Amino acid sequence: MKIDFTTLCTDLQEALSKGAVHDIPEITLQIKQYLSRISNNGTGGVNISFKDISHDKDKQRLCFEIIDNYSSWLKSLRTLPLQDLCDDSKDFQILVGEIYIPLIWDRNVDPIFIDKDFKFKDQLIKFLKRYNQKNIFTYHNGTIKDVTANVEFSVYDASKYFHLLTRVIGINCQFVSDDKQETQKEFIRYIIKIISDVRTRLNTILHFNKIWQKNQIEGLSKRLKGFSQKSLINILFEKNIIIVSPGPSLEHSIQELKKFPKQKFTIIALAQSMPALKKFNVKPHFVIVVDPKDYSHVLDDWADLSDINLIAEESVHVNFINRKFKAIYTIITNKDSMGLSHAFNVEPMDLEGGTVALAACSLAANCKAKSITLVGQDLAISRSNYFVTGDLSEKKIFETSKGIFLSYVDQNGQPIGVKQEVVPVLGWSKETLYTSPEYAIYLSQFEQFSAKNKDLNLFNLSIGGANISGFENVSLESFIKKFYNEFTATERAYPAEHPDIKGLSLHLKKTKGDTTKILSYTEKLIKILSTSKRAGRKPLEKIDKIEQKIIEISKSNYDLGVIVSDAIIRLNRTIIYVKTLEENLDISLRFYHDILNAMKLHNKSVSEGLKALSSSSWVKEQAKNG
Repeated sequence: MKIDFTTLCTDLQEALSKGAVHDIPEITLQIKQYLSRISNNGTGGVNISFKDISHDKDKQRLCFEIIDNYSSWLKSLRTLPLQDLCDDSKDFQILVGEIYIPLIWDRNVDPIFIDKDFKFKDQLIKFLKRYNQKNIFTYHNGTIKDVTANVEFSVYDASKYFHLLTRVIGINCQFVSDDKQETQKEFIRYIIKIISDVRTRLNTILHFNKIWQKNQIEGLSKRLKGFSQKSLINILFEKNIIIVSPGPSLEHSIQELKKFPKQKFTIIALAQSMPALKKFNVKPHFVIVVDPKDYSHVLDDWADLSDINLIAEESVHVNFINRKFKAIYTIITNKDSMGLSHAFNVEPMDLEGGTVALAACSLAANCKAKSITLVGQDLAISRSNYFVTGDLSEKKIFETSKGIFLSYVDQNGQPIGVKQEVVPVLGWSKETLYTSPEYAIYLSQFEQFSAKNKDLNLFNLSIGGANISGFENVSLESFIKKFYNEFTATERAYPAEHPDIKGLSLHLKKTKGDTTKILSYTEKLIKILSTSKRAGRKPLEKIDKIEQKIIEISKSNYDLGVIVSDAIIRLNRTIIYVKTLEENLDISLRFYHDILNAMKLHNKSVSEGLKALSSSSWVKEQAKNG
C-alpha cells in the first residue's frame, strides 16, 4: 500500500478551501506522520526535506505551498476568541487539537504532556483519543497521570515509571500549557531527559541494577582475562567498519561479505545476525552484544568461535562471556559496579541508542573509524523483520479490510499476540514502507547520530529497507566499484592490556567500607525521619549533619556518587512542589529508603565481587605477579 503524498496535500488544500474542518485532522495526521520521517530537528525548529517527497520540482513546490497555507490557517485560528467559542463539540475539539499540537507529531509514539490547568485540557484529550494517540499524560503540582493507562504517579517516581513502561514511547515530547513560569520549564527539561534516557538505554544504577550487577559478578574473572575499549580504540582507529544486522535486506549482500578482504574492512556482527552468517559461512571479526538478557542461543550453530572476538558491555549475560571466543573486549560504561574502569584504567564509554547496531555505530565513532557501512539494517518491515529467523521472534505486516497492522507470527505465518499499528517510513528507494513504532524511533536515532557525525563516511547497503538520512544509499555493486579501491585500512601497533588486579581489589574493599558507612548513616536518618518529633530543631540539625556525611562519602567514590546523585536529582525535582515541612520530610524518608535499598544491593554485589576475585586462581596468579 503506497501513500501518494501529493494527493494528500491536494486533499488538504481542498478541505481548507471549503472550510471542511472535519476532514482536516485525518488528512493532516497522515501528512504529519509522513513529514516526521523526512524531517530533522534543527536549531530553532524542524527542517523538512521536500526533495525526499518527489524528484519532480513542481510537485515539491506544490506540497510546500499547501503546507505553508496550512501553517497560515493555523496562525489565523490562533487569533480566534477560543474562550468565547468553547464548547464540547467535535468542531471545537478539532480546532483546539490543530492549534495546540505542532506540525510534526506521530500518534503511535510521541508522548504529549498537558498541564492539568490548561483551559482546554478536556477538549484536547478527547481530540487526541479520537485519533488514537497512544501516549497522553497530564501533570499538576508534582503529579503526573498516564491518561492512556489511567495511572497516577509522582514526579519523584517518573524516571522509574517511564523506564518500566511497556508501551513504545518516542523522544519527541510535546507539552501544552498556559504556564510560562521557570518551574514549568524545569519540569519540561526533566521529563525530556528522562524520556531521552529511556530511549537511549541510559538507565541508572538505581534501576535495573539487579541484573546488571549479577551479570558483572558472574563474568568478572573472564572479563579481567580479556581487554577493554582501550584496545578497541587502537584496533578500530581509521578502519572501515561494516556493521551486519539480521534484516531481510541482508540477502542482497551476504554472499559478497565473505569476499571483502579483511585488511580493508572490519566486520562487526550483531549477535542476532549470526544464524544468517553461519548459513552462508561468513565469519565476522567481532560479534557485539550490549543487552543484559540471555539470548546466547543465536550462537548455537557456531561450533567454533575461536577466530571471532566478542565485544560486550560489562553487564552482558555470562552465557555470552563463557562462549569460547578468540578474545573478549569489554565496553566499560557508567553501569560498571565492579571497578573494571579502575582495573583497566579507562574512562567509562556510554554507547548511544536503544538498538545494538546504533551502539556499534557509536563505538566505531568513538574509536575514530574511517567509515561505517550498514548491512541488513532495514528499520522497516516488508516480508518480515529477519532474513534468517532461527529461534528469533518473527514479525510480519498484514493488510486487511480494516487496515494495516503488525504482529508476531506462529510457525504457519499466522498472527499471534498483540497487534501493533504500523508507522509509514521513507524507503531506501524513496518509496513508502511500513515499520513498527520501535523501529521508527530507532530510525530517528540513527538520523540523529549521522547529524552529529558529519565527518564520518556513512553508507547504507540495506537495499529495500528504510531510508536513513545522513547515510548514503549505495548498492553493493556501486559500493565495491566506487569505494573499494579508495579504502585502505590503517594498521598501528598497540600495547597489550594488563589489568591492575591489586588496584581493583583495593578499590572494591574501599567501596565496601564506604558503602557500609552510608548504610549506617542512612539507617540513622530513616529512624529519625520515622519519628513524630522529626520536625523539631534538634532532629533537623541532626538530619543536616548526617546528610552532609553521606554526600562527602559519595563524592569520594564514583560508583556511590552515581547512586546518591541520581536520587538527589529526583528529590530536587519533587521538592519544588512541596508546600509544608512535613511533606518535605515525607519525601526525604522515601528518598533514604531508595538509597538504603540501592546501597544494600550494591554492598552485596561488591562483596560477591571480592569473593569472585579471591576464588579465581588466575586472578591470584596475576595479583602475585603484580
